[in-house]
Amino acid sequence: MLPLAWEASIEVHWPGGGFSVHGSPWDLDAFAVGHLVAEGYVPSFKGIRSVSVRSTGEDDVRVEVELARGIPRRGARRDDVMWGADPRTVPRSRRNPGSNVRPEHLLALAKSLRERERTLRAAGPLHWAALYDPPTGRSLLASDLSRHSAMDKVLGKALLSGLPIAGRILYSTGRIGEEMTAKAIRMGAAALGTRSVPFRAAVELAGRHGLVLVGKLRPEGFWVYAGKARLAPGSVK
Repeated sequence: MLPLAWEASIEVHWPGGGFSVHGSPWDLDAFAVGHLVAEGYVPSFKGIRSVSVRSTGEDDVRVEVELARGIPRRGARRDDVMWGADPRTVPRSRRNPGSNVRPEHLLALAKSLRERERTLRAAGPLHWAALYDPPTGRSLLASDLSRHSAMDKVLGKALLSGLPIAGRILYSTGRIGEEMTAKAIRMGAAALGTRSVPFRAAVELAGRHGLVLVGKLRPEGFWVYAGKARLAPGSVK
């Protein structure tokens, strides 16, 4: 049987606000947590008291979030587009400005993903995001039809599990846009990589904040788009 893409309408609500997207209906507690924190709507994971997920139909899911305090939102969000005023905070890096990224860690991440590629592809036509911990060589993975939501999910999984994000490497199978770069900066990631390429706005934002941004990441090498000064000596393009 050929693999199919399973899509659902997902509504995320909290008292006084919410948004809706279309995406893959799994790991939705992690999606809601990761989205709210990484997008800058709540200052930290401590601002979220609880998350509950329930099906409201065959392809409809509702996620209820209890917050420590309300979000001063005036706009409405649908499918990663904000309509009206946007109260999100501007990205502020949480990383250690003196920390460097080693090229061999980026290559090790790419190698580990290639070794798991057959298993990942068998899951269907999905985007994958990874949070890689260089000291242990372990990767936390999440998937979704949307590359944006996959990143939200992997960040949310880390927050829910109490895993640190600052200083680690974020990865996406999709193209890197400005919003995904902003998420990496807000969460304190040391580097952001993709097997694809970033958009110009992402490169400019990463450059302003000192984030290492790499594209065409393969076990054989990668292209550096921003943050080259923060790469430890190694052979890179």
